[in-house]
Amino acid sequence: MQINKEIRNIDSKLNRLNAQNFNMDYIDPEPNFDRSKVRGMVGQLFKVKDPQYNIALQAVIGEDLFSHVVDDDITAKKILQKGELTKGVTILPMNKIEESSIDPKIIENGQKLVGKENMKTAIDLIEYDKYYDPVMKFAFGHSVICKNLDIAKEITCNPKVNCRSVTLDGDILEPEGIQTGGAREEGDDWLPIFADIKHNEELLKNLNIELQNVNRKLESIKVVAAAYDKIKDDVEEAQLHLACCLQRLSVTSFQEHEEEINLLK
Repeated sequence: MQINKEIRNIDSKLNRLNAQNFNMDYIDPEPNFDRSKVRGMVGQLFKVKDPQYNIALQAVIGEDLFSHVVDDDITAKKILQKGELTKGVTILPMNKIEESSIDPKIIENGQKLVGKENMKTAIDLIEYDKYYDPVMKFAFGHSVICKNLDIAKEITCNPKVNCRSVTLDGDILEPEGIQTGGAREEGDDWLPIFADIKHNEELLKNLNIELQNVNRKLESIKVVAAAYDKIKDDVEEAQLHLACCLQRLSVTSFQEHEEEINLLK
């Protein structure tokens, strides 16, 4: 079946994409452990609206991109203590996350200063399920994205704005005057990889739903086919019975007398 072939291809691609161990490998710390409370890496939980902001957003989030999100601190504690993790991980319990956000008045002041097209809040440049709002505000709520370094300096050094800013090239300017950035290592663009994983996971989910629908239709067809075969067998059996009856009638005394009368006539 074509759907099965597509599912196998996407599964294979996801295995290649996840070869860098984006998943958290652990055993269930207790019987009937609810794995649905383990949500995945932060990088897997959002989508960048415009790829031109990939570098800047990756600079904003930093190492938190690879942190694993769980629903609560109890789940995190169970995994850390009894999950037999195969490598060191950072776990973010959603019920313990401290959200971060910039005062809207500061954003307004900055955009008046340099223009809305030159300064955008980092969190407005991503899409995500609102369930993860605390995570995204923690990861992105503290920074703005600026078109270039000159604009970032103007924003960060202005006393009416004075917030953490990041350029499209990934340079970071802190309100305290610290600037970081510079050369980036080749191959450290993780957001396109996470986007590819998310896209293929959605494709796989939709294909599995389609496969389930096809299988349900096949089962319905099998039921109809079985009913048809039963009726067909019943008809053939009745036809055979009728033929036998006609055969028996042809050799009865009534038939013989009828033939004699016809002959006498």
